Amino acid sequence: MIKLIFSISILFIFSSCSWNEYFVISNSSKVETTATYKLLAASNGFPIFSQQPRLYKLNSTHEIDWGTETKVVDLDTSLSGYQIKIPASHALIFGELSNDHYLNHDQRFINGRFFNLLELSVSNPNFNIVIAPINFDDNFKKVNGNIQLVIK
Repeated sequence: MIKLIFSISILFIFSSCSWNEYFVISNSSKVETTATYKLLAASNGFPIFSQQPRLYKLNSTHEIDWGTETKVVDLDTSLSGYQIKIPASHALIFGELSNDHYLNHDQRFINGRFFNLLELSVSNPNFNIVIAPINFDDNFKKVNGNIQLVIK
């Protein structure tokens, strides 16, 4: 019995130590926004920015509603490029960092993670920005554990 209680306790301890930080473009505006980005091909290690982005609706407080995933359509047919339309009141998750805290784009990440974003442009009729690694941290800010660019 003691072994069982000890095993369950260890399981809870290790399962609660895992966390994710998501890289998010949050479209809080009332118009569709286009995100176009290119990724560095992975040679060694694990890239932060995903080849499988996800799209979710935002709730009334402009936070991700995890129960409302929307299908992502990549309009760029190249292997390293992506062009995604982000509807109004939606968030695009295009990267993820597991069990590490994001501080800046050139930090040393654990577990072989590396910053693989080459360039990102985000635009709509009222907003236009081009982001490279050098100015990434000026535009993306940590909000509620996510690294976000918020478009209002």
